Amino acid sequence: MKQKSDSTGGPDAKKKRVEEHDVALLDEVWQHFRDYLDSCDDDGNGDIDELQEILELIGEIDPVCDLVSLNSRKTLLPVLASVAHGNLADSFLSHFLESKDATLEIKIQEHFVECLRLFPFYASMWSILANACRMQIISTTTDDTTRIAAAYDKAAECATAVRSHAINLLEKQDQTDELLSEWIELLLLNQVTGVEWATDDDGSEDENDNEVSSLDKEQAENDGYWTQSDVESTARFMAAMILSTLGFHDDAKHHLKYFAVTHRLHPNLWNGINAKVDDSSSSEVVVYGKEKGNVLPKTLYERLCTVFAPEAPYWKESGYNKRGYYSYFMDINESQEPNNLIEDVIVRHLLPLAKCELAKYNQQDVNIFGAEWWVHTRPIQANLGHNLHFDTDEAILSQDKEVTHPILSSVLYLTGGCQGGGATIVLNQSPDSKEVAPFAWKNEPRDNSFLLFPGNRLHGVLPCAGKSSPKDNKVRFISDVDTSDLFSRATQASEPKHRLTFMVGFWTRNVPDRMKEQKLYGPCGILPPATEEHLWVHQLLEGYCGKSKNDPEVESIAIASLVPTITPAWESLPCVSSEVIALPPRGIDHRFFVKDPPNCFYDSLFEPDEFDSVNDEEDDDEEL
Repeated sequence: MKQKSDSTGGPDAKKKRVEEHDVALLDEVWQHFRDYLDSCDDDGNGDIDELQEILELIGEIDPVCDLVSLNSRKTLLPVLASVAHGNLADSFLSHFLESKDATLEIKIQEHFVECLRLFPFYASMWSILANACRMQIISTTTDDTTRIAAAYDKAAECATAVRSHAINLLEKQDQTDELLSEWIELLLLNQVTGVEWATDDDGSEDENDNEVSSLDKEQAENDGYWTQSDVESTARFMAAMILSTLGFHDDAKHHLKYFAVTHRLHPNLWNGINAKVDDSSSSEVVVYGKEKGNVLPKTLYERLCTVFAPEAPYWKESGYNKRGYYSYFMDINESQEPNNLIEDVIVRHLLPLAKCELAKYNQQDVNIFGAEWWVHTRPIQANLGHNLHFDTDEAILSQDKEVTHPILSSVLYLTGGCQGGGATIVLNQSPDSKEVAPFAWKNEPRDNSFLLFPGNRLHGVLPCAGKSSPKDNKVRFISDVDTSDLFSRATQASEPKHRLTFMVGFWTRNVPDRMKEQKLYGPCGILPPATEEHLWVHQLLEGYCGKSKNDPEVESIAIASLVPTITPAWESLPCVSSEVIALPPRGIDHRFFVKDPPNCFYDSLFEPDEFDSVNDEEDDDEEL
């Protein structure tokens, strides 16, 4: 650690320097901040000693009460102190995620609180704190989803206000203080709101910059322009997602007007209103075990839950968090004994139920050659759902631009149902639909139940707030929030429950036969070898190895029931206005709010996966 400067004297001397607008102090703290920025790596991690030196030099200082007062370097000192606290909170949060050192939690909380006390308009820190609460990263944060939505709401509104004020300052300042513009740009724009100065010659253009408001066009000069706020874009979209989950649809619409979207999933679908079971339409989607009985025998069900438990080796060994879509393909041979747990589950328990559904439509002679399977796990409160999509042969789609589907798609719900896991929705819409889906099926999960639906239907999972924040449309959404609302008084938060699901697509052809290459971790891959790097595969093989599995519980005792439909599925939104800031952020866009359906869903089939480049690099030596 650097030697702390002794030129400032005691506390009284430091306070006097701040009050008297000591130019030397302003220059000194700013140099430390520039040194901090210069020390940051590509992940934004810098020398925190520089931040602590800034706080030591500034000492106690009054917080910012309003944006109008920010018009000089002296008035921006509290903002600099706030930014120092914010970066320290973020740094300690990163260390905590790696080490799980509980002693860091109090430091994280202290820096968050002081950061937002000194500058209550710090948009990016409101957003980061909302993320920490939603994902329950530290045990002292609240699990009240309504307050989390309020934090995103506040982040968005602060970003709008700070960006506007900062740009106005830059345009109006008389240049008497040459460093003031640098303070405004680096603090208020870059740090607080995620705004950058861009030019048409920057080379790469983010897809979210395709939609530029008329205000920006007017402000843009020949040599460049200020981008819209990344913080605002993300916070508004997150607010719209969570408010929709909670049933505050008018408040969600307020945020959606800032995006280039024309439709959203109808409030009826989020709220489960107008749900009905109509044999003429509901019979296409069925769930076994929703009302009575279980799909898997207890022993088999518990074993599958163990192999794919959140802390199990599978998730780390398969690189689940680093990859895009990947799945496994297995041939189906009903005359052979199962060789592993997955074959046991699919062939002896799920396939018979799939055949029952095909028989209803006189398709009992259809030959199912193989099954594609994959798994997903999500902490329930942090669960933003799963994007609306079609199940397709990803390899053929990429190679030949041909859209094909399994004859049936399915979801086996393992855990999270009783804790309020997100509902699966299936829309009456296929890739060649010319109109938006008139209705959708909505299935609330139950552990050890099994959902079946036609393989060409658009489907996804709605976000889930868990049991802690029940929806109540009679309660008005209160957008105001303080840091005291976001840190709970509980000594220890309970371990978050996970929504664990096992998906199977039943195919009438051998999918890998048409693949040019089959990757270890890619669409319809093969089961990895049982090596030390794949302990989870050993778990699948235990107890099989050619042994007969004459289980008396092979016959499912689950009762089939129809899944209710909800009408309408979509709601049109008002025309896009000049307030548009961006397209929905790609990383969190689950297509619940879209532009120009149904065409957008067909077009999305041909969009590159955000992980494609990563997968190509990692899988060069994994081709089989």
